[in-house]
Amino acid sequence: MLRYEYYFVVNPRHMVTHPFLKRLPVLVIMMFCGMVCMHCRKGEHSTYFEIEGFDLTDASGISMGHVGPADNDWTYIPDFTGKEKYLLDTISANMEDTKETTVSAKIVCYPNPAKYIQYYTLNTADSCVFKMVITDAWETVVKTTAVKVKGFKTFGIDVSDRKLFKNGASFRVYYSFSAKDRPHFKKGYGDIKICDALGTPGASSCY
Repeated sequence: MLRYEYYFVVNPRHMVTHPFLKRLPVLVIMMFCGMVCMHCRKGEHSTYFEIEGFDLTDASGISMGHVGPADNDWTYIPDFTGKEKYLLDTISANMEDTKETTVSAKIVCYPNPAKYIQYYTLNTADSCVFKMVITDAWETVVKTTAVKVKGFKTFGIDVSDRKLFKNGASFRVYYSFSAKDRPHFKKGYGDIKICDALGTPGASSCY
């Protein structure tokens, strides 16, 4: 039986001058630049910060002191950064029949640390909207909410999902009071801790 073998000879000059192959280095460079740009954009929105100071409260909202560096937890600050405003602006809320008004001097957050549910108590002289967003130390949003307030109001946030709120983790709460045409007329932040050892002899291990 006759056996035939075929050989293909490619002229290297043809490979170099092929239109696609001539553009190949440019395409590779463009892909690399695109990957770098994507990484840069991600970095712009993933800033790590330390969450260190905590106002401690029991299950009734009674202050139990403070641990960590002194800060302005649960009070008000002059302004937010652009990123913090953006996070709160993404929360939709009905602003009808709201107006800028006097609000409580301090937000009461309890218990802190928390295990299953954490409560927030606030007070306003007239109708406005209270927005809050909970983020981790990388400013990844974990939970948001918005409630209309007039007078005293207490609402709870479920923190029992350990996929979102890991045991021992710390979180930053950004909040603001807003009214129609007056967004974030009062604003502030507070730090919270999640601890499964709450109410046990090992509770000190929370910190």
